[in-house]
Amino acid sequence: MKLLFLFGTFAALCTPIIFASEIETGDWGAQTNHVKMSINLASGTNEVAPSSKILLNVKIENDSTNMEYYCKFSLAAGPLQGISFKIQDPNGKDISPIYSNNEFVMLNAVAMELVPPNETKSFPFSLNSIMGFRPFDQPGSYRVTAMMRGHFQGTNQPSFTITSNTLRVSVRNNEASK
Repeated sequence: MKLLFLFGTFAALCTPIIFASEIETGDWGAQTNHVKMSINLASGTNEVAPSSKILLNVKIENDSTNMEYYCKFSLAAGPLQGISFKIQDPNGKDISPIYSNNEFVMLNAVAMELVPPNETKSFPFSLNSIMGFRPFDQPGSYRVTAMMRGHFQGTNQPSFTITSNTLRVSVRNNEASK
């Protein structure tokens, strides 16, 4: 009877460990100052048609216990003023949007996000909202990483940049889909 009890206890304790690897948690970038970011395609897949609309789901997690994380996307956002992207085409060439001389202009107005302590917020972001930027026009696998500048609301701490996971976007060949 004791052996059966010990075996049952051991099995109950090990079961969560065995199945933990099967739980999908999503990819996150490195944590900076208790904040981390994740990006994925809002469609739930990593495959798109050439030159299609690219809608990202951006998630920000604030693990701070007492500070609100604040970020803003302005009309002339650049690497130090909001969200920016590092994008590589299938050949490894950097095709990131240009951030100098106000060439990087978003079509939508100012957006602000406030992420309370111990919370995760998600919001959509269209890569097509960057005027003149039309990535993903050739078949293959692209790599997209987002960087966001923000700060803790109501503190004297300097702003800091968080970096997302690297998202692989596969653009299918039009010929193959016909």
